[in-house]
Amino acid sequence: MTQEPDPISSHQVVPHALATELKVRHPLMEDVKQTVVMERQVLPSEPQEGNIEYKLKLIDPSAERLVHLTTQMKWRLAEGGGEAIYQIGVGDDGSLHGLSVADLEASLETLATIAHGVGATFTLLRRSPSLDGHGVIAEVHVRKATEDQQFVDVRVFVLGDSGSGKSTVIACLASGKADNGRGSARLDLFRHSHEVVTGRTASTSTEMLAFDGQGNVLNYDKDLNPQPVADICSQASKVVHLIDSPGLEKYEKTTLSGLARHGPDHICIVVSATRGMTSQTKRHMDMALALNIPVFVVITKIDKCRKDQLKHALVDVCIAVKSPGSNKVPQPVKNVDDLLTARDQGISVVPIFFVSNVTGKNLNLLSQFMNLLPCVNSIRLETKSHLPAKMLVEDTFNVSGVGAVVAGMVRQGLVRTNDRLMLGPQADGSFAPVTVTSIHRNRAPVSCVKAGQVASVAVSGARIRRGQILCEEELIPPTCQQFDADLLVIDCPAKQTLTTGFPCSVFVQNVRQSGVIEHLGVDDDGAVVCATVRFEHQPEVVEVGSRVVLHSGYFKAIGSVTSTTPPTAERTAADATAASSQHM
Repeated sequence: MTQEPDPISSHQVVPHALATELKVRHPLMEDVKQTVVMERQVLPSEPQEGNIEYKLKLIDPSAERLVHLTTQMKWRLAEGGGEAIYQIGVGDDGSLHGLSVADLEASLETLATIAHGVGATFTLLRRSPSLDGHGVIAEVHVRKATEDQQFVDVRVFVLGDSGSGKSTVIACLASGKADNGRGSARLDLFRHSHEVVTGRTASTSTEMLAFDGQGNVLNYDKDLNPQPVADICSQASKVVHLIDSPGLEKYEKTTLSGLARHGPDHICIVVSATRGMTSQTKRHMDMALALNIPVFVVITKIDKCRKDQLKHALVDVCIAVKSPGSNKVPQPVKNVDDLLTARDQGISVVPIFFVSNVTGKNLNLLSQFMNLLPCVNSIRLETKSHLPAKMLVEDTFNVSGVGAVVAGMVRQGLVRTNDRLMLGPQADGSFAPVTVTSIHRNRAPVSCVKAGQVASVAVSGARIRRGQILCEEELIPPTCQQFDADLLVIDCPAKQTLTTGFPCSVFVQNVRQSGVIEHLGVDDDGAVVCATVRFEHQPEVVEVGSRVVLHSGYFKAIGSVTSTTPPTAERTAADATAASSQHM
C-alpha cells in the first residue's frame, strides 16, 4: 500500500530528522496542513486595491494597451509602497489557468519591458504548474522606490525570551556569518558593557539588513566583508530595520516602550527549540496577536535539540498562534514555495521558520522572507507627505560637536535642514522654537526626510526628551493630562484585581510615563473593558485612536485611546515648577 505524501514535509529542505518530526499526527497540525493544501489550489479574487495584480497573459500588447499596463503598474507600486506582486497565468477570479512555456516567456518579457519603463526592478520568484498540469504559472516581484524615496523601509521588532537567540539571529542575518556557538556574532549589537559581560540584552538596538532590486544582501561582499553604510544605502532598493529587544522580565518596560515608539510593520517571535514556548515567550505572543501586527516565528537552535524537543516546540507554537480570538493559521516554512504561500496569505498566516545560527541552516530562507516583507506603516504615511511636517521623538542623544539630536519617524510632511520648527511639549506643556541643523538617515547625511522615513535630526534652541513632537507651528497639537481607552487585559493573575487608583506605566506611541487608573469600566461578566488613565507627571500629546499599553507588576493591558482631557491651568503650573526645580 502506497502512503500518500504529506503536504507539509514533501520537500526535504530542512534536515531529514526535522522533516520526519513535522509528520507528527497532531490534530492541530492536520488542520494546518489542510489549510495549506486548500490555499495552493486556488487564489482569492483579484483585489481592487493593494499591490497584487493578476494577469492571464501579456502577449504582444498594442501601444494603447501598453500605456494602460504601465499606468496600472505605477498604481500597484504606489499601493504597495514601492513593491508589487504579479501573478501570470491567473484569471481575475483567482483561477489558476496557466500558460504554455512559450506564452509564459512572452508574457514575462512584456512585464519586464513595462517594469523597465517605470524604472522598477523585476524578479521572477517562482514557477508552478496549473491545476490541470498542462500550464505554468509565474509569480513576479516588482520593486521601485518612490520619486522622493531612496529605498523601501520596513521595521521588524524582534521579541523572545532571554537566551532564545534573538540578538544572534539578527547578527547572523546582517553579517552573513555563522555564530561560534558561544554568542560571538551578537557582540556588535550590544550597547552596554554589562550586556557583553552577561550576554543578556538590556536595551533596544537596531541593525540594518539591505537588499538590492534582485534580493541580494548588500551588507557584505562575496567574501563576507562588511560594506560601508554609504555604499549600502546608495545601492539599496529595500532596507529592513531589525529591532532587537530585551528578553528578561526585569527589562519588560524597555521592551514595551520600544514596541510602542518604533511602530513596527512586523513582529518576529524567536523561540529556542531546546526550551520551547516559555511563559515569557507566551506573553510576547499574546501581546503581538492582540496588537494585530503581522507576526512570524523563528525557532532557533535546531542543531542542538532532540527530535522530541523540536516536535514539542512546534506544537506549542501552533497552539499559541491558534489561541482563542486570534484567527491565525500557523504555517511551517521549509522552502521558497512555502515562503511565498505564507507571504501571499498576509496577516492571517503566521509563518514558522527553523534555523540554526551555528550551522547557518535555513538562514538564507529567512533572509529571502525579509526581502519580501511588505511595508505597512510607511505606505499609510507616504500619502501625508504634502501635509505640514510632524515627527515623533522616539530617542534623544547629545553628540559631541553636534549638540542635541532627536531620532524618530516622520509621521507627515517633510523635514529639511535649516527648517524652523516647534518642539514640545516642554515641562509646562508649551512648545519651543528650534532650528534643524543637520539630518542623518541610516547613518548617512541627507538634506531632507519625508513621511514614513526614520531619521536623526540635530536641533538647537530647546530641551529635548523622549515623547516629544517636532512639528511646524501651525500644527502644534493640544496636550492632555488624562485619556480614556478601550482595553483588553491580556496578562493578569486570577487572584489579583484591578482597582481605581492603581499605578501603572503608560506606553502610547513615543510616550512613556507613569500613570494612575482613575476609573475602570467593566462588562456584564465583570471583565475590564475600558479605563480612564491620568499621567502622573507632565502633560503629553496623545492622539485618539493610538494603541496604548498599560503595564504594572502583575498585569498588562492593550487597547486604543478613545478620548483625551486637557490639563488644568493649576496642573500645568505645578508641572512647570517641578521641572524647573529639577534643572536648578
